[in-house]
Amino acid sequence: MLWREEDRTLIAGDVFFHIGRLGPPPAALTVDPERNRQSMRRLAGLRPTLAPFGHGPPLRDPQRLARAAAG
Repeated sequence: MLWREEDRTLIAGDVFFHIGRLGPPPAALTVDPERNRQSMRRLAGLRPTLAPFGHGPPLRDPQRLARAAAG
């Protein structure tokens, strides 16, 4: 994860997946799904205006990211 405050860009890596749906990575790819969900909530709380992911298209909607993190 990388965060750049000046333009509110969050490079979220694999904490979120955005392939067909926006949410956590598949359970088989996460050692600790609950900890991943906590990370999702913390990162969504930054309210990024741009969030590229390790998988899937970037997102420019902080509300949608927060909804996905809430789960």
